[in-house]
Amino acid sequence: MKPKQARAETGNITRRRTLQLLGAGASGLALAPTVLRAARAARLDADVVVIGAGLSGLQAAVILQDEGADVLVVEGNDRVGGRVWSLDNVPGKPEAGGAEIGPGYARMHAMIARLGGIGLSRWLKYHADRSFALYEGDQLYSLAAWQDSSANRFSPAERKRFGPGGPFDVAMTYLPMPSPLPGLESWLDPEAAALDLPLDQYLRQRGASEEALRFAATTVPADSIGSMSALFMLRSMRFMQEMGSLDGLQVFDQGTSRVPEGMAALLKREVRTRAAVAGLRTLDDHAEVLLADGAVLRAERIICTVPLPALRGLGIEPALPPLQAEAVKSTPYGSALSIFFAIREP
Repeated sequence: MKPKQARAETGNITRRRTLQLLGAGASGLALAPTVLRAARAARLDADVVVIGAGLSGLQAAVILQDEGADVLVVEGNDRVGGRVWSLDNVPGKPEAGGAEIGPGYARMHAMIARLGGIGLSRWLKYHADRSFALYEGDQLYSLAAWQDSSANRFSPAERKRFGPGGPFDVAMTYLPMPSPLPGLESWLDPEAAALDLPLDQYLRQRGASEEALRFAATTVPADSIGSMSALFMLRSMRFMQEMGSLDGLQVFDQGTSRVPEGMAALLKREVRTRAAVAGLRTLDDHAEVLLADGAVLRAERIICTVPLPALRGLGIEPALPPLQAEAVKSTPYGSALSIFFAIREP
């Protein structure tokens, strides 16, 4: 009996236990576990190869290593962190990716405690002394100046809705409060399907002006406000309520990248960066990661944590089941652009 077959037939039996059974003479095989492990190690590069050194990939690698697995993480970029990236060489050290966490981020808080020495501050305190300006009609305005200018085309009623975000948060004030979703998983209920319509349409139905929608379009995590689902936004707002809203958010004093860097340091094997992956292949007794430079990494299992747009470019053998392949192909991803300026003079 092959180890892979033993795992499939016994459900939760571990590879290590399977080898012990084989070493004890299961199916007439009399090899000791150490001999089997040596034979397997001679042909495999790791127990598990994890593709992607973002938070998901590093978390998977740490968990597996804690359980005794030999794990190798490969990453196409020259750094770890994925969509977490602190620009340490830029004035002000801005974040080019994820920057805040809430009190409900249990795994992140557990990892921070494990790493130690990573300080957090309240998001509101971090942004208390920061203001923003609007560039409208080839002119730059402070928020106070813009509110009294002819460039402000909001109606008097909507101007009363301005909060700390000025015109950018007006459209979201038309979302129902309290949320029509009573729980975090309520968006999965059949009756919630009625809310799965374009966000601009939903907000218009609730009275939002075209000017409010124009500003809202710059803040939604989608290519356009029309391609964003109202149900997704309502689910996000419900999640934020559970996280304590803005008052519950925290930021990293020394940069968010300190977390993935610390996670990578926990691994016994160094993350292999600049190792772009071209494809994945599953064979009878092992799996293979095909690197863009022609190298092949062999392991018992592969965990792929890259975002769907990156996954679309990988060759996968055998091919994914049709519905899964369609999900990978068609699930939309929004794009965001941040530009950081270093001010040389007032």
